[in-house]
Amino acid sequence: MRTALALIVSASCFAAQPVFDVASVRPASRDGVTGFHGGPGTSDPARIFYLNVTLEALLSRAFNVRHDQIAGPAWLPLERFDINAKVPKGTTNEELLQMLRNLLAERFALASHLEKREYLSYALTAARSGPKMTPNRSTLPPDSNRSSLRVQNGIARLNAVGLSMPGLAKMLSGVLDRPVVDQTGIAGVYDFTLNFPFEGVSGPARETMLAMGNAPALATPTNQNGLFAALENQIGLKLERGKNPVDFLIVDRISKTPSEN
Repeated sequence: MRTALALIVSASCFAAQPVFDVASVRPASRDGVTGFHGGPGTSDPARIFYLNVTLEALLSRAFNVRHDQIAGPAWLPLERFDINAKVPKGTTNEELLQMLRNLLAERFALASHLEKREYLSYALTAARSGPKMTPNRSTLPPDSNRSSLRVQNGIARLNAVGLSMPGLAKMLSGVLDRPVVDQTGIAGVYDFTLNFPFEGVSGPARETMLAMGNAPALATPTNQNGLFAALENQIGLKLERGKNPVDFLIVDRISKTPSEN
């Protein structure tokens, strides 16, 4: 089943949306170093750097979808760019994503739409034992870049601070081999620590961790049961395999060459 959402992304759509103060977009000139740095909730909130990243990765970040939820030209995962942008003071995470979407529309002539499709995925639900997480009492916005995923001695640690259940589903989507859909029905934001074997990490986060030297260079991911068990035993949540409505980003138009800075 496919249900089209009335969302056409073009430059005109973002006329009244937040924009970067200044942004430089250039073809990437380095090999190996890749990643996203800075922005709201970090030690450098006034700048955001996207280093040696593909257009596919930028679209994934801007629209909160996995790489396998993007339908577009075959070169999307091949062309790499460096983006250096100045972020207005007080920008929220959601505004930052709007700025990135606006930048893609302006510099790469992006036009796209979101479409719901039934897709193999995981449903995140509450375990029978009930949630085991500490409510966060901060007044900061939910999912304010205060959560982190690190690897040491083969163990991945998710340190969650003020993380919502949709935010957790998003992070797990980057770790697992399928998208994760929040069906917990749990409101609010929480603090918790989740430890699980890195050998089970098979999603987009694996490539990023390896590229940035944050994980052991294991040949291939093995089973994910360690993560499934950790979720249930440590924080009282579970994952169920099945088909669920998942957002797909359909790229209707995009330029391989950005407009001049």
